[in-house]
Amino acid sequence: MYQKGFSFISGEYATSKLLKELDCPTPLLESLSLRLTSVDPYFKSIASLQDLRALKHLIVDAGGRLGYIKFIPKMIQTLFFRLWGTTKVLSQFTGLRNLSIANWANAGLSYDADPELTFPLLECLTWRLWHPSGMKPSAALLPHKIKAPSLTTLRLLDADAIVVVGDADTYHHVHTLDLLSSAPEEIIGFVKQNLYKYTALVNLTVFPRDLDVVRDEIRALQDQAPTGLNSLYTILSDKE
Repeated sequence: MYQKGFSFISGEYATSKLLKELDCPTPLLESLSLRLTSVDPYFKSIASLQDLRALKHLIVDAGGRLGYIKFIPKMIQTLFFRLWGTTKVLSQFTGLRNLSIANWANAGLSYDADPELTFPLLECLTWRLWHPSGMKPSAALLPHKIKAPSLTTLRLLDADAIVVVGDADTYHHVHTLDLLSSAPEEIIGFVKQNLYKYTALVNLTVFPRDLDVVRDEIRALQDQAPTGLNSLYTILSDKE
């Protein structure tokens, strides 16, 4: 198997059939992207995608348990997931440079002893914390648990993420901040209450529809606005 990247985004039946047939070693595979309901049925007992020692980029848009996928955590540089677990599942990913967490789930687990983790190389952190049944209590703890001294880009992709990070009062050293919620009131509240704390901020990104109101709120901050902020960007769609 000489592929360096796999991306499975077709129907789940086709993806699962392909995974079951990939029972050979994949020592050169560097990138894997999966979109499934859950990884558990395909990786818990089936020898899919063996020998992932070269894997660097793992995108798993699926529920389930990350530990069922056999790779070397310290090799992973990019990790995107919406899987069950506490911050303990991240403790071995010491080489992360890009981390994206969506729908941080509770799944009946206890977070009382959730460890505080520091990722010395992490440059980009992305959160989407909305959950169909309401944001889980564990999600509000994430900014207190995940430390990233080298972080330069913080991407908050929904109202829950914006509120959680604002309340946590952290990550003030980032250079680029994305506030991409469909609820403008949370963005406005963040700008009013928290933006002045981001003293290293250079770039701020919002949706086009929010540009004028955010610009007005920044002007209202007057001398409290980040002195280095010289670019207010928009993106062209409401998709990540």
